[in-house]
Formats: sequence, C-alpha cells, structure tokens
Amino acid sequence: MIKSFLCFTIVFLFTVFNNNAVAQGDILTILHFNDSHSTLSPLGPRTSSLEGTQGGMPRVASVIGLTQATEPNVLLLHAGDVSIGDLFFTKYFAAAEFQLMHSLGFEAMAVGNHEFDLTPDALLGALASSFPPGSGFPLISSNLIFNGSLLLLEEYIEPYTVIQKGPVKVGIFSLLTPETNVFSQPAPIIVSDAIVEKAAEMVTTLSMFDCDVIILLSHLGVNLDQVVASYVPGIDVIISGHDHYKFESPLTITDPLGGTTLLVQARSNYMYAGKMKLEIDGDDVQLLDYQLIHLDESIPEEPTVKAVVDNLIAGIEATYGPVYSQQMGYANAFFEEEA
Repeated sequence: MIKSFLCFTIVFLFTVFNNNAVAQGDILTILHFNDSHSTLSPLGPRTSSLEGTQGGMPRVASVIGLTQATEPNVLLLHAGDVSIGDLFFTKYFAAAEFQLMHSLGFEAMAVGNHEFDLTPDALLGALASSFPPGSGFPLISSNLIFNGSLLLLEEYIEPYTVIQKGPVKVGIFSLLTPETNVFSQPAPIIVSDAIVEKAAEMVTTLSMFDCDVIILLSHLGVNLDQVVASYVPGIDVIISGHDHYKFESPLTITDPLGGTTLLVQARSNYMYAGKMKLEIDGDDVQLLDYQLIHLDESIPEEPTVKAVVDNLIAGIEATYGPVYSQQMGYANAFFEEEA
C-alpha cells in the first residue's frame, strides 16, 4: 500500500532529485538517515521568522518514493538510534517506527546505543510486534557480544548482511560505540572496543562474497569512524550515526594502502536525508553526486503515511492530552543548534 504512493509529487520534486551525472559503470544510490529517535511528525519552527516545519515520516516517505522513481538501484539505510526522545517512543516504544520503516522498504539499520535504554527485552518486544524474524530488515552490529538476555535478539541482529541491488553486490557491516557499555547500564550490554580489528575482520569476510561495495553502517560517531577508516583498507563508504553531525558533502579519508573512504552523516530526527550516488566500474568505486536534502516544507507529505502518523498522534493525545494539537507556548527569539 505505502510503496505505491508518490505519483503526486514526481513533477513537483523532479528538480530536487534529478542530476546530470553521466556514468559508464554500474550505479548504486544510497539514501540514508540516522538518529531519528522516533520523531515521526514534523518539527518546527525552522526559520528565523518562526515559520515552517521540517522532518516527519510523511516527508521521509516522499523522498524515498521520489528517489526510487528517479534513481537506479536505491539502497535505503538507517545508522541507528530510533529509540528514546519523542512521545511516539513513550507511547509506542520503537514499534511504530520499526513498522513504518518496514513498510517503506528500509533494508538495514545499525544498532544504536539508545536501542538498549529500556533493556534488550524491550527492544525484542518492539521488533517482535513489528515483523517476524527474517521477514523485515536486519539490524546490524558486528561488535555486539551476545549473552544473557541478548541471545534472543540474535534472530533480529546480524553481524553483517549482503544485499544485491541490480548488478551491484553490497556488503554491509556495523560497529556500535563501546560507550554503550556505560550508557546502557543497568542493562547487561557488552560491546567490544576492538573496533579496528573487528572492522578488518568484516572487510575480509565481505570480500569473500565478492562484494562490489563495502559499507560500514556505523554508530560509533564521526571521530571513531575516521580512526577506523584511516587504519582499515577496503571500506568504500561509512554511513555514520551517533553524534548528529550534518555533512553537506562527504569527508574523504585515506587508508594505509592509499585507498579512500567516503564518510557522511545526516544530522538527526529525520530533518535531513543524505543521498549518495556511486559509480562502480570493476574494483573502482567513485562518487558521482551527493545531496543533503532538507526535509522542509518544499517536500510534500505523503498522504498515506501522514494518515498513519496522524492516527498515532491521536493515540498519544488520548493518553497524554493535546500535546500536538494545542499550542503550549511560544518563543520570541530564534535559537539554532549547530552540530
């Protein structure tokens, strides 16, 4: 139902998504988000005149649909932390977002540290109420150590995944910040801090599958991402999460063998979508184009997903009162956070 949605926006948004790059090899388009924290409805205000909104899952749906309509071989990724931060999570835990992500066709998600804030059992419950094991997108973590209450999550969390997008075979692994060992207390989470060694192991493993592109879907944060990329050859792209940075263009890191890794992150809370277009020609992976798309009012809200979100809001207001439909206050000054 949701996947058949976006004809009404194609003409309106074509110039946002169209580019004139000419490629000779195979094309892979990566659409990525991170640190959404169950922010399923738009945020505001977004301008110094206190007008407008940004973000929201209905605009995410529009961007996904338009990208799939205008670009080849679209890979849809999330770099972790759907949990904690909004009343959608307070009311529905992460289940509402997992269900929408599944409906919209997300193909892999990094495990973020906040996924464990309500214990592994709560994460398992949210996943189990969203889709059966093996029928939805995998959560990925290569350095999470499974023991105790984490064992049941092995049905949903994988160390890596291999995805075929047209002619392009993509290998994806993920690293979770070792800070989770402290942040998740008293939840019994153990994350290996041997991130360079684990990254090298995963690159070797994925190379055995003859992957054309290897992606680190990271929840380490930008500083540790750069450490990994500078020590471990063979990582083509790092889709980063954890510290809410906004990259207008990719950061390029050189590895010990002279290869390069592209590093990107797309802020947080579904305010932005990152769109990376790669050309793969044999062993050569080149960046054709990168766009950081602001999900502001120029992006229409997809009506089917908006109806789902509105229904979720009704459930929240039935429990907590008119927290979305009634203005609680206002500000006379504009405050902007720079990440």
